[in-house]
Amino acid sequence: MTHKLVSAPPIPATVKNKRQRPNEKPLGEEDIHVIVTMLGNQLLNVKKLIMVEKDTYTPSPAVTFLLRRMDVDTQDARSNEIYCLMTAFMTVYLCFIRLLIRQQDFDDFMKLFNDHDSLLNQENQPFLWFYAVHHMSVEDDLHKQLAAAGRNVHSYSHLILADIDSIFSKFYTHYFLEISMAKHQKDHGQFYTPQAVLRFMWDKCADLQHLVRQLQQKSLCSVFDPCLGIGSFICEFLTRLIKACQFTVWDDPQQLAHLLLHDIPDHIYGIEIDPFAYQLCKLNMMVHLFPLYRRINELQVRLPPKSIHRLRLFCNDTLKLTVESNPFWNTGSVDPFEKHWLDQLRDASKLKFDFVVTNPPYMIRKTGFVTQPDPAIYDESKLGGAKISQAYLYFMWVALQRCDDANGQVCLITPSQWMVLEFAEQLRNWIWSNCKLLDIYEFEPYKVWPKVQTDSLIFRLCKRSSTMLNSNHTLYLRHVGRNTNLIQLLDIYQNFRPGQPSVDLSLKYKLTAFTQENRVLQTNHSSFSFLLPSVSFLDQLNSITQHLGRICDSDLSSSSKAPLVWNRGPNTNPVYSLVVRTRWAIETFGQETCDRWLKPCFYWNGKTIYSATGGGKEGAFWKDRDPCRLDKKETSAAEAYLPYYNANVPFYSMIMVNKEDAEKLKENHANNGTWSALYSYLRDARIALQADKNEEDIANCQYSKSGLVPVKIIHPINCGYFTRSQPRPRFFVDKREMTVTNQCIYFTIKPDYPWQDPDYFCGLLNSTLLMFFIKLHCSYDQQGRMRFFGRLMAYIPFAPPPSVDFMRQVAGFVQAVTMARSCLYIIIRYSEGGQKLIERVRNFEWHLTQEELAILGHFQPPLDYKDSLSNVTQLGWVIELFKKANALENTQDAFIVMLKLNSLFQLAIDQMIYHLYKIPESLQLEIEHDLKLDNVRQEWLAYRIPTLTNSIILEEWYSSILSIAKSLV
Repeated sequence: MTHKLVSAPPIPATVKNKRQRPNEKPLGEEDIHVIVTMLGNQLLNVKKLIMVEKDTYTPSPAVTFLLRRMDVDTQDARSNEIYCLMTAFMTVYLCFIRLLIRQQDFDDFMKLFNDHDSLLNQENQPFLWFYAVHHMSVEDDLHKQLAAAGRNVHSYSHLILADIDSIFSKFYTHYFLEISMAKHQKDHGQFYTPQAVLRFMWDKCADLQHLVRQLQQKSLCSVFDPCLGIGSFICEFLTRLIKACQFTVWDDPQQLAHLLLHDIPDHIYGIEIDPFAYQLCKLNMMVHLFPLYRRINELQVRLPPKSIHRLRLFCNDTLKLTVESNPFWNTGSVDPFEKHWLDQLRDASKLKFDFVVTNPPYMIRKTGFVTQPDPAIYDESKLGGAKISQAYLYFMWVALQRCDDANGQVCLITPSQWMVLEFAEQLRNWIWSNCKLLDIYEFEPYKVWPKVQTDSLIFRLCKRSSTMLNSNHTLYLRHVGRNTNLIQLLDIYQNFRPGQPSVDLSLKYKLTAFTQENRVLQTNHSSFSFLLPSVSFLDQLNSITQHLGRICDSDLSSSSKAPLVWNRGPNTNPVYSLVVRTRWAIETFGQETCDRWLKPCFYWNGKTIYSATGGGKEGAFWKDRDPCRLDKKETSAAEAYLPYYNANVPFYSMIMVNKEDAEKLKENHANNGTWSALYSYLRDARIALQADKNEEDIANCQYSKSGLVPVKIIHPINCGYFTRSQPRPRFFVDKREMTVTNQCIYFTIKPDYPWQDPDYFCGLLNSTLLMFFIKLHCSYDQQGRMRFFGRLMAYIPFAPPPSVDFMRQVAGFVQAVTMARSCLYIIIRYSEGGQKLIERVRNFEWHLTQEELAILGHFQPPLDYKDSLSNVTQLGWVIELFKKANALENTQDAFIVMLKLNSLFQLAIDQMIYHLYKIPESLQLEIEHDLKLDNVRQEWLAYRIPTLTNSIILEEWYSSILSIAKSLV
């Protein structure tokens, strides 16, 4: 069996429209909205009635079991409300379905299912008690509402059923998850896939002709969904399968009956951890099987009760796949059927599938409701071990392991980070060795789910042993048009054909062959970035720089000639309790203790913990100690060349206590020494925030990597985004021995390296050329978010300076930019609303709006403003230049002059680094255009600054830059 249909007959147009009635239009978005709103209103009404009657019903043990599995506190009063909502939802939706397909037909259909599946068996359905008593009145209300909306249920029902998937998913999302279960939705990663997306995914795996071919061969492909949700993916498959039946076996009652009773229940498998979603999935699947039953009835075939094989859908945890005594059946014993098939699923060698098509949970393992995976199922050495944080990787693993070696396909939608980030390196290596990536489609944040910021990636894989045709290339599609909506984007991706000319300039693609060369490339790079559509000039740039060494080593044991050593600050867990506000620490521990145990720290609070609504154990810890510690979210103070903060009065300090120091503090505390307050604080932090670490008396960390060195070049580990407001990396030099946490990475210069100037290396790292290399190697999504991991930075080429004079000239420009920014930051800091001007500094612009100029009119200089300009640099011309700039009477004029100097000196640094790497001017322009930094060069065209080329003497060019700078003042 293959997945490329060469000789399958075309589907006749007359057959395609066989069931469509004359002048009949499918439901539109407005129709669907009306129906969903009607169901939502009815849901609220029924919920109120259930809240009144709930005391007349004694919930079975299944209710407690269900709520516990949903991570709901069964002692909380809100658990009653949630259960009533679930009961109301099932009541309304089931009544709606019975109304559409006529009550007696539906009830007869239900009798065909096994007792474990039938919705008529109330022992298995803890939320059908209200339906059993009141379904007639609810159905009557729904019938009247449809009629009032101009939808006669008997003539309109087939159109509603044709769009039942969209109606169901929107009803569930808008009136269950988003209203009453928002936290549950976020913690469990439950974001249900739009119908257009899952149809697109199935189109890539099993189009209609493929299923027609299957039925002609009297075979059925197997399907597995390890995270069912409400069953949207398997129901889309059933919709396609039944449509294929209409073109092949629609008049064969025996084969149709065999499909309904045996083939479908025996070939579709699924797991869902959420008990309520699991029950809805079963209902959803039954609705999609009903057309087969109806057709069998039309062919005068009567099926005996309980003749449909038991569905192989299980309420279980895909990360464990273990069977417990299930309170749903009230038997107190293990279900043999469930145990047998879950045992089969646990062993990847026993069950393989033709299709695994699904949307794994979008959640972080440490914050979501995720159990510890069973090591017998998941090889964590391939999944990143302790480093793994993204739960969807586990679902990727179970899908790939159970993909049929010859015919199987896996199609998933996930975030894109796993393609390039370090945490998924082992998984990528395993995928590249064992699988073929066939199609990859990028979606920007908010495209697939309007409320989900995470970007998305649809990708399709098969095993390397696959017999599929046309599986020797990876097609990667990326559309960068901001105004393209999801439906348009899917249409563009669906109709794209490699090799055919495209007029859409926003569409980027790359077709990568599975060659030995590319296999080596991936192995060497440990990233899938080489699959991404590259810019047109990348090959030229690589050819120019391929002979160069690297700027840093990928690990400390390397003996290369790289000039820099990459470091990351220590993990100051628990919850950064080892970082405290300096003023609070002095007041709490005393000056002498702080002088001995604390060091100034470069740190910012990235999230709000303490609030009036709680904040968990972290909020409780700080609430009675230092509420200011976490009462607001702070923007990173990191800026290029110079941090945006006053280093002379550090706001935060790090407690420098490691395991060895802990014993000293303990002994001092026992003797009522001066360090007792610090010991008590660290003991409380350990107890409150690290209760699992019973072997340690106090909180501590190994601070050897905290940056206590004379000079280091710092950068946040997460740069944020390459957007207009954050257009560049933010490397700055620290010469004050400030400590850092693991929020930061920092470089030190190897002590035996011949060039020891940190300003030079800071300028190199902040240059436009190095920025492009950083974006190329460190970007992990299409938003331009950066992760400055050492192994990624180690791919950045390094060209050594040709002379000491060259290095000094670059360092001089760096010091000039640093001086410009020190002046600009003072004005910004002491002007009301001045933070709005920081974007001009980052973008190297100086054309201010009237609103921005007005901000400068409120500048209140500190007393030591003029004195702060001294001792910043050893270059006299820099000091004189900026003293003149600051001597300008008008603050607005001075500010604009310094913005110009900030821009001019950055342009000079860029030119010198281009010259160092021998980048021609045409390539420079393309690099700047790709980075959307054309503005810097354009702003200086009027000043006729010469481009630094090999034909220009460096000293003359350097002098011309200084002349222009002096002319500005």
